[in-house]
Amino acid sequence: MMDTQPVLQSDTLEKMIDAGENALVEFKERWHDLSGKPGKAELIKDILAMANALEGEEPGFLIFGVSDEKHGGGLKGIAPDGGPSPDQFSQLIGEWTHPTVNCGLQHVEVRSVPIDVMTVNRSKERPHFSKRNVSGVLRDDVVYIRCGATIRTCSGPEIERMIRLKEAALGPMIQAPSISLGVVDLRHGRLVVRVTNHIEATVSDVNVFVDVALHTQPDVRIRQGLLYDTKLAPSEHRECQLDFRQLTFPQGNDVGWDSSNRTHRWLDLVLRAQYRDRDGLLRMLHESVALTD
Repeated sequence: MMDTQPVLQSDTLEKMIDAGENALVEFKERWHDLSGKPGKAELIKDILAMANALEGEEPGFLIFGVSDEKHGGGLKGIAPDGGPSPDQFSQLIGEWTHPTVNCGLQHVEVRSVPIDVMTVNRSKERPHFSKRNVSGVLRDDVVYIRCGATIRTCSGPEIERMIRLKEAALGPMIQAPSISLGVVDLRHGRLVVRVTNHIEATVSDVNVFVDVALHTQPDVRIRQGLLYDTKLAPSEHRECQLDFRQLTFPQGNDVGWDSSNRTHRWLDLVLRAQYRDRDGLLRMLHESVALTD
């Protein structure tokens, strides 16, 4: 959501710049190179980290055209074509962040020097993620947060706390599964399973396994892993298979897929897929099927 941003007056900005950087204000001497993905990714990481760090009602600010004290401090200015227009900026935020970070961009003059001011507002929809992966720069399966002058990734408990605050403010979030799990083939003692990513972001920590039990002896069962710690890119699918004729159950006397005993060729299966959702929580899918021959 992109709300109307308050117009910052020149004298207010002067005071902010004179006061220096703090938890809510960061100076950037120049814009990132937005002609390519790495520069866009660096900018998005800065914005996500600021948005996820805001706890109170005060917004955060990224001010372009001002150097920090380590680099001499003071106004440096922005070239006329040095940064995006407000419309270009809004489009970038919509295409790269989820939920969309509530922020805006203003071109302002301070002491006759042109600078750009980005206002990042606190959101009840935290945590915010990137929609895209850029190798070595930005990941879509972690939550970035600003900590002092540095950016780090949130821990599991930190993400869970954000989610609890979101649910308290907006109500429980009902999400459709990010992945689907289905049987492709179930003939001649062989199981082929397909798992597919249906969202516009990478799904991580995907594990697929199957619980196998003899229908006539439900206490005789075995769990077999099919896929481990896998990442699925948007629209990507993986297929994995299991040959039941090669299984040996731990209980009984080598009870398994017995071609000479029809009762040993009727198996009850529970397919399970575990994955990490965009909220950082582990989720589970399952489907029950029967196999006979």
